[in-house]
Amino acid sequence: PLSSRRGVARVAPTPLAPPHLSVWRSLPLLPGVDFVTRGEVEDELRADPLYAGKPAVLCEIVSPSASLEVSSDGYGPVHSLDILTLRTGEGAKVLSVVLWTDCTTWSSHSAAAGYLVDVETETIVAPTAWYAPYFASMQAPLVGQRVPGAREAC
Repeated sequence: PLSSRRGVARVAPTPLAPPHLSVWRSLPLLPGVDFVTRGEVEDELRADPLYAGKPAVLCEIVSPSASLEVSSDGYGPVHSLDILTLRTGEGAKVLSVVLWTDCTTWSSHSAAAGYLVDVETETIVAPTAWYAPYFASMQAPLVGQRVPGAREAC
């Protein structure tokens, strides 16, 4: 059976775009609720007209630890880190770390806040005001907060 502690997301390109410009759609399937075995996941995909007879990618959903508090009040623990690196003659160097948080769904794609993290001090130092107009005017209550484990993740 598939893992009982984690879910999977079913993902397939929409039929309206060519494969190299696909718009991806994902829906969570929860173990013990939507499936127990791989065969049940395959049956679910075959029964959905969007997926029937088409290739699909199944990705495991890893739930965040509730003990790591990197979200504003009123939001759940869903978050992600974007770590941008550069390969040099001396090896890989971290250029930036961005924390996406204050998510409104199970996915970090719903992030309502973005922050730059100083990897050496593991501290949130600024909002991602440069990213998009929404983020330019967002409240930034997490500036100054630590992000334990950010350095190790890099």
